[in-house]
Amino acid sequence: MGRPLMTARLDRADDRQIVVAVEGPGESGGLLDYTSPDPVWDAPPPNLDFVAIALVQYAASEGCDLHVEGPVSSELLDRLHEFQLIWAKWRPDKFGNTTVTAAEEVGPPELPQRAGAVMGFSGGVDAGFALAAHKTGTMGRLNRDIDLGVLVVGWDLAHDDHEAIARARAKAERALAAYDVELAVVSTNWQQEFCNAWLMAFNSGLSAILHTFSGQYSSIVHANDRSYDQELLVPPFGSQMAINHLLGTPWFPVVTTGGTHARIERLEFLRDHPALLGELRVCYQADAGGGNCGHCQKCVLTQLEWRAVGLPTAEAFPEPMRMEDLVEVVLPRPHVVPHFQDVLDRLPDDDEYKEPLRRRLEAHRVSKSPRLRRLVDRVAELEQEVASSREEVRAMEQSRSWRVTRPLRAASDKVARRRR
Repeated sequence: MGRPLMTARLDRADDRQIVVAVEGPGESGGLLDYTSPDPVWDAPPPNLDFVAIALVQYAASEGCDLHVEGPVSSELLDRLHEFQLIWAKWRPDKFGNTTVTAAEEVGPPELPQRAGAVMGFSGGVDAGFALAAHKTGTMGRLNRDIDLGVLVVGWDLAHDDHEAIARARAKAERALAAYDVELAVVSTNWQQEFCNAWLMAFNSGLSAILHTFSGQYSSIVHANDRSYDQELLVPPFGSQMAINHLLGTPWFPVVTTGGTHARIERLEFLRDHPALLGELRVCYQADAGGGNCGHCQKCVLTQLEWRAVGLPTAEAFPEPMRMEDLVEVVLPRPHVVPHFQDVLDRLPDDDEYKEPLRRRLEAHRVSKSPRLRRLVDRVAELEQEVASSREEVRAMEQSRSWRVTRPLRAASDKVARRRR
């Protein structure tokens, strides 16, 4: 018996909305929606590559094969085949091997002259660095002229939080305008209804949105959150430089940016880009209101990074972190810990947060290693035994018998020295 089949077709597309009808077994499926408050799409996407990208990991997590009822690039189907094989190997607990097919396999579309690159732009450190790096020609042969930034609503920005959306939009518009880049705001229900493993799939969700602009722009710039060397030390994550390119095609490639710099080095790079630093938005808390709460893990990390490189934090973080924020911060995911370690390595010795951060990281390392936990517990037991022994010695030294026998002990020590 074959695997269940999930099908997807384009339901409608105009300059403000793209809707995909998805049908699958059980409760899977529904309408995948991309909506903008502005007329951002000049024309419907030239093919349905974005549909295949949006649903490949969803189908794999549902145990289904995926069939797209429309044209999909042959090049993309080849790449998605490898993409899903990799994820099925990395995380067989989340994804099965999935076959992706299309009603029509097509080559590169015939398009008019397109603009430069499109990128996801939330206003964070990684996106800011990618924008500045490309706009200053830092990327060498990888350099792209970025012409559009896309702010996604429905992920860290809730659909119904209109005040937060307006504030985040204004911050992103000001930051992008400094580099002559336009902003498009796209709201989607992809995370809520078509994503079963956010931390492993968010990049396919973002890439799908950016692919809807493939008829207008010529490439994707993707901002990665880890450097080349750090990526070797942590488990697979949604954005993985080794496979991000598989979400693009030769005529609409994905250019991953950020591998040359650790996160703290990206902030240091942004020292010369005050328009980006002043509008920085890193917080994903529901009560952040489209800004930075100042107290969550992401806000704490970013403020510590700014301290480590000597940047003032008041403009981007009007509500500054407190010492208890560092004590209480949760380090749930392995990819976060190297960023905090970079901060510890760079903080001045006299910084008030250095020692608490060192203790926090040490406690985290201990909690993740059973053997280290046993060793630490044994050391604590030995330290307690030493302390108890010292108390016994101190009590003995203060006793009357100890004082009475002191001359005898002195004579005995003198005899022993002469014998040696």
